Amino acid sequence: MPQPLSLASLHHLIASELGRSLTRPLLVRIGAACGGNPFFALEIARVLPSDESDLGLGDPLPVPANLQELVAARVRALPATAQKAVLVVAALFRPTVATLAATFSSESDAFSALLAAEEAGILLSDGERLRFTHPLLASAVYGAASHSRRRQLHRRLAEVAADPEERARHLAASVTGPDEATAAEVEHGGVRQRCEGRSMPRQSCSRRRVG
Repeated sequence: MPQPLSLASLHHLIASELGRSLTRPLLVRIGAACGGNPFFALEIARVLPSDESDLGLGDPLPVPANLQELVAARVRALPATAQKAVLVVAALFRPTVATLAATFSSESDAFSALLAAEEAGILLSDGERLRFTHPLLASAVYGAASHSRRRQLHRRLAEVAADPEERARHLAASVTGPDEATAAEVEHGGVRQRCEGRSMPRQSCSRRRVG
């Protein structure tokens, strides 16, 4: 597996090849998504909007059409239940087998779906934790889903989330505009996190502002 590009190397690569200077937060996101592959990094940077403000912190990074189609073809080859599983994992902030299973009607269906995704080389399980075999797959799978499908999925994940903080994040991603009840729960999750002195993981930035 290629070694992750340093931020300095990534900045130099994009500046020299594309003549663009990106902000540090965006470089961090590209570095995580490309999985250390300079070609993927350049292809992602190439299709970024000219104005970074057009790309919200919670929006998926745009995936070039050639790479998006490559991923889409791999996902389309999966059984329908496995396609659902990879989208669930892409939408989760901390993917686990237990949370994935909770979104299915039965544990056996969930495990069959997970097995198919693993055999196809798309997902990996490490004990309870789940991850994609390549970070770019997560961005492509999540980005390919419609906005309504994402909101529906985040509503379902909010229902099964055991952790209040996790539930709040999914609630925030499931709404399209101001919602007092959701905003209160999101704020509660943020207060709880600050009180416990924990820092947000990279994936956990809210995908949509509430209010």
